[in-house]
Amino acid sequence: MGPAVCSLVFAFFLALTAHAAPLTPQSAAVPPPSIPVDLWLNGPDRQDFPWKVQIARQSLTVQQRHLVQLLVTIRGRDLLKGVNTRDLHFVVKVADHHGTWLGGQSYSHFIPAHDFSPKDLLHPATNLYLRPGNYTVAVLAYDVLHNSGNVWHSKLIVPTIGDPLPELDSDLPQVEFLPAVDVAPELKTSVPWAMNRPGALAAAILDPLALGHGTVRLPVPNHQALRIDVVANLSAGMKPSLPYKFGEGLVLQVGNLLSQLAPQNGCVRFTALDILRQDLIIDRMDRREIDWDAVSKKIASAQLNVINVKALKEKETSQWFKRSLERITDDPDACHLPDEIPRHVLIVVSMPFAFPIRAPIRPVKPEKLPARSYYLEILFNDEGWDEVGTVLKPLQPMRLSFDNSLELRQKLALLVKDLTQASQ
Repeated sequence: MGPAVCSLVFAFFLALTAHAAPLTPQSAAVPPPSIPVDLWLNGPDRQDFPWKVQIARQSLTVQQRHLVQLLVTIRGRDLLKGVNTRDLHFVVKVADHHGTWLGGQSYSHFIPAHDFSPKDLLHPATNLYLRPGNYTVAVLAYDVLHNSGNVWHSKLIVPTIGDPLPELDSDLPQVEFLPAVDVAPELKTSVPWAMNRPGALAAAILDPLALGHGTVRLPVPNHQALRIDVVANLSAGMKPSLPYKFGEGLVLQVGNLLSQLAPQNGCVRFTALDILRQDLIIDRMDRREIDWDAVSKKIASAQLNVINVKALKEKETSQWFKRSLERITDDPDACHLPDEIPRHVLIVVSMPFAFPIRAPIRPVKPEKLPARSYYLEILFNDEGWDEVGTVLKPLQPMRLSFDNSLELRQKLALLVKDLTQASQ
């Protein structure tokens, strides 16, 4: 999917209620012509019923996208005051520093369920990616039954990151609205937990497997041809302390980012595997042929948060991982280059991972050693003892550990520099 079509629509409603009945949103991509979007958004702020609009979080993701999360809070008693029901349309738009509204929007249509009561809270939320710059963000809530509603505008600055990769996001879409997501199942039944922990609600309304579209600038001005294999281990995030599929999302985002390395001469392939379940999800696929949306959906549909009892007793887990790496390392693929055999580069991405009890650790023993090896270890949750590095030890990988998005950016610049120098 190219930059021209990567503005996706997202609006999600999380109902936090005093009883068990959730609210059910009705979503559509574009607001109907009857909604006065241009008239109201180009006018002043207004508030026909009380609400609270806030930027819940603004952060840099490991995929190196600038994430902005907007959260609206409406109390049921305020929404239903003086009326029997509402027919609400929510729209979020973004304007550039000139005041020109950018393409795409977040839109959802909400009609209160029959059991919606004054005790309920309604939380329309929007997630979007923005490139660095100055913007105006606008939120519209319009009730077609009573020709009433609210409009909120706010200035927003997304700062530029001064580092060795200043052009990294130059080719990304200026704005991208993220697709709809279901709240993690455990959060649906744990409202007090979601409300009482700082940042928990912001995490609950973001799909950890959502990937931004477009391509970052990661040129590798190599002289000798390179075949770069990126291997992502999705066996992560198994501890209860991690939000639902948070670990898998981190690994997938970093793997996607690394797959966008652009050697001047050579190719990049991507492999996604699950060591614990011995599952090969993507096998040495050319990064240009990958449908990342399909990959995200495939991982989202898998029961990665359930540990197979048989796998815990498996004695050959490290053997399976070892053989997987050897198959990649010993692969004679030459990137379809007619006159040159590329040097092999192996990049492994994983959160700290320990093999099941009684599983012997078997270091990799490839017939052909890679010219360069790297191990990017994600330390976001300090999962403890890691044994992936033990399997990789014979390859003598450069270990690039990081525990935040900015540190990853620095390690990425170091990797590009090392690759460039090694291939001259």
